[in-house]
Amino acid sequence: MKAKRSQKILSAVLSFILGIASTQILYGYQTIPSTAPGPSDPAETVQQTAEELQALVAPIALYPDSLVAQILSASTFPDQVAIANYWLGQNKSLAGSSLMKAVDTQTWDPSVKALTQFPSVLENMSKNLTWTSSLGEAFHNQQADVMTAIQTMRAQAKAAGNLKTTPQVTVVQQSPQVIVIQPTNPQVVYVPQYNPTVVYGTPYVVPGYTGWDVAAAGIIGFGAGIAVGAMMAGGERGGIGAHRERIQPASSITGRRQSAIDRRTTTSQVKHPN
Repeated sequence: MKAKRSQKILSAVLSFILGIASTQILYGYQTIPSTAPGPSDPAETVQQTAEELQALVAPIALYPDSLVAQILSASTFPDQVAIANYWLGQNKSLAGSSLMKAVDTQTWDPSVKALTQFPSVLENMSKNLTWTSSLGEAFHNQQADVMTAIQTMRAQAKAAGNLKTTPQVTVVQQSPQVIVIQPTNPQVVYVPQYNPTVVYGTPYVVPGYTGWDVAAAGIIGFGAGIAVGAMMAGGERGGIGAHRERIQPASSITGRRQSAIDRRTTTSQVKHPN
C-alpha cells in the first residue's frame, strides 16, 4: 500500500516537472538575451549565424519539448555526457528503480541524469561529442537565438508536411512564432526518428553529426514509448526502435544541484522572441 502511494506521488511530481521543462523550452529563455562579448572579455565568443544555429539544432528540433529542454541543458556538460554514457554501458544489468537510485548517486548535472533514462539519446550525444559541445556552447551563449532556430526548424518541417499530430505526439501552433510538441498521451514519451537532411524540405548539413541513417525518407518515425507509471514501477530499459525509453525520474531532477536550465533562467514565464 505504501509503495503504491509513493509511486503515485512520484508520478505526480514527474508530470509537474516535465510541464515546467516544456514551458521553458517553448518560451525561449528570453530573460537572458544573446549579447556580443565586450572588449574586456578574456576570450571573445564567436556568435553563430541564424543559418548555423538552424543546422545545429536540426537533429533535435522535432523532439518533444521536455526532452529538448533536457538535451540542451545536458549539452553544456559534454564531458559528463560521455562519462554517463560509458557508465551506462558498464551497468547494463541495472534497470527500473535500481538504475534510478544508482544514477542519482552520481555527481552529474540533473539534466545528464535525466538522459540516462533515454539511453539512445545519450549515446547519440556521446557519439557526436563535437556536435554536442557546439550545441552546448550555442545554448550557453545564444539561448534566445537557439530557441528561435528550433521554432524556425519546426515551422519548416510543418510547412513541408512532415510535422503533424500523430498517435505519439501532438503538434500545436500556439502562436505564429511558437509550435508546441507534446506527447499525445501525457504519460508516454516517444523519441522521434528522422533524417534532418530531408525532413525540413531544405537539405541541412550538420557539422560533426552523424546518425540519421535510421530514416532516409522525409518522414518522422517513432520507437516504442513507455508509460510514466510503468517506468516508476521499474520496467525494462532500452533504446530507440523496438526498445523502450524512459522519462527522467523525479528524484533525480529535484536533486541537490540545480540544472543548467535552472541556473541560467528565471522561474517566470516569458514569451518566445519575435
